[in-house]
Amino acid sequence: MSPTQKARFLPPPARMALHQREVKLPVQTGLHAGIAPSSMPPGFSPDLRNWTPRVDGFMTPRSGLSQYGSYNFREPVLGAFQVYDLTGSAMGLATSATSASFITGAAGWSALSYIAGSQAWHAGNLSGLSTDYFKAEVVFDASLNKMLAVFSNNTDSFKFFAVEASSTSFSDFTWPSSIDSTDAAKGIASINDRLFFFNTLSSTGTRYPTRAMWSARGAPRNFLIASGAGAEDLMDMRGEGTGVVRYRDFLLLFTELEIWRATPTFDDYAFRFDRVIDATGTRWVNTIVTTPHGVVWLDHDHEVYITDGYSVKALGPIDGQGPSRIQRKLQDEILSSSRAWALYNHTRNRYELYYTASDSPGGYPSRALFYDFADQTWWPQRFPF
Repeated sequence: MSPTQKARFLPPPARMALHQREVKLPVQTGLHAGIAPSSMPPGFSPDLRNWTPRVDGFMTPRSGLSQYGSYNFREPVLGAFQVYDLTGSAMGLATSATSASFITGAAGWSALSYIAGSQAWHAGNLSGLSTDYFKAEVVFDASLNKMLAVFSNNTDSFKFFAVEASSTSFSDFTWPSSIDSTDAAKGIASINDRLFFFNTLSSTGTRYPTRAMWSARGAPRNFLIASGAGAEDLMDMRGEGTGVVRYRDFLLLFTELEIWRATPTFDDYAFRFDRVIDATGTRWVNTIVTTPHGVVWLDHDHEVYITDGYSVKALGPIDGQGPSRIQRKLQDEILSSSRAWALYNHTRNRYELYYTASDSPGGYPSRALFYDFADQTWWPQRFPF
């Protein structure tokens, strides 16, 4: 183990490693981050990302247990994202199966109207046929001098809008169709001035489960091979792509069986792909969280792991060795792992994993495990409804 790894994974101090306490989460503007209000219609529960305050005064994406406030999203929220305009002003995007809503601050939420793209075979409003959670990414387009928010639910064609306080509509993001008629993707990220897709779907329904695909550098709407865009099917990758996240200066690609690293290069290949580990991955992409300490996730064996992109360590055992403090608890309690989600609490410096149990009303998460990075302890939580 390198000195860097030793410093990152110091053994915990001698103290009790498991604590029990009740914590009530604060309400944040727009979406509820704690106990669901009794007046909520059944099913109105975003299990992807909401926002949580940071010590520097900004907000960061997080999950929510339910919608909060009077705005009518019309359907269950399937994604909430913080987006930025050219001035760095933070705004919000919330998506459902058939709609996209936008918030700019004091003005509150408003529905974005749909405008069809120029290519008819890729055009079409959000269909309502998918209940998959959305993924979104904000990227700078130099030719427009605007920040673009690109989003996909892995079924409907890519959508986008220009992030501006005056924005009132979204449209079809058709440019990826230059490569095998790509229409949607499971994962979206950006790095090295390129828009990046993982596990892509063509307009004809062909799935490329381990395909990585990227735009030309500095041109997120250019997917012409001659301009430097490209794609690579990772034939040695086992499983099907479940998600992609950025950590430091590279991307981490997850399948349910493995984790790979995509490192940007400045040659014609654009990326170098390397396997990080072939013994663990995750099906539950909503538990993958990027923290200052590494990328953390819940694996299919109900253990929580962390990686710096080169080595992987279990967080359940003390210092990564010996019996896990949480694995048996999760195996006994967790009812539906696909409903689990997680976030990094900047203020408390901890990974927070929320999940459903047999006593969870309506199948919504009512229990949690908090991992404190400072003292490497786990804190079980229950949230009464």
